[in-house]
Amino acid sequence: MNFTPSRKNVALEHKKASCDHDLQLYREVPDININLDEFEEWAVERLKVLQILEQLSLKGNTNNYEDFTKSVVQEIKKEGLKHMYKLINGGVYKDYNENCDARKRDLCSHFILRLIYCKSDELRKWFINREIELFKLRWSLLSKSDKLKFLSTNNTNYSAVSEEEHQMMVDSMGSFATTGNNNEYFKVRWTQVLELVRNRKVYLCDGFAYVIQTDVISGVCQTFRSELSQELVKCFQKFSVISEDERFGAFIKYLHQSYMGKNYSVTENMSTLSINTIDHVSIILN
Repeated sequence: MNFTPSRKNVALEHKKASCDHDLQLYREVPDININLDEFEEWAVERLKVLQILEQLSLKGNTNNYEDFTKSVVQEIKKEGLKHMYKLINGGVYKDYNENCDARKRDLCSHFILRLIYCKSDELRKWFINREIELFKLRWSLLSKSDKLKFLSTNNTNYSAVSEEEHQMMVDSMGSFATTGNNNEYFKVRWTQVLELVRNRKVYLCDGFAYVIQTDVISGVCQTFRSELSQELVKCFQKFSVISEDERFGAFIKYLHQSYMGKNYSVTENMSTLSINTIDHVSIILN
């Protein structure tokens, strides 16, 4: 991520594929130019979404996941977070550029919040848990074809189960494998779905776990959690570079405290932030 003071832009490294899917594992830093207003606005938008997830979870609305999902989507719409609402709700803009804009906001806001939440174990834990919750919710609202596209484009190591393999499952496990056809199962190395293995929800054979489509999210989230945790630690290791600037230091120090509940009020320190405070962002995210 580079910064050009004369253009007052923050640059974030990006891949063309960012506009190809609503859901991401955030493995590539976006290569996109945004101004300071966008930098702050997009970070605040995402933080609102994450706090909505937290607030509704604390209210105990997670027993019925379908009702919880509806509550989150309705609250996001109520708060006027239209870009995230479109992505979460599975809706798409008719215009390709508008689709790209919504996905660009999603990518950039995630990486901006990495700066905010890399500073301590407690902050990292909070951010990871909220991002996992958001990921699960968005996955649950994807169509089957979009789920397959996601698995294919993100190198998740899931592969389709052939008819021969499905028949092997039927012969070996009987009722476990007869509830659907082979198109409803995927296979993956068992080490990527440890939670499912512990709960005995997969069929194991020759080092592979055969996972029903509805349980695939468990393994994907395990991968996402591990990768995000490692990246936040790397971000923190470079954090001193940017914290030397008092103005930018104030921004990343106070953002997580400044938007609580439905108040979302900006602090005085943040409202006076200058564009000149973000010269070193590229060093942190790369």
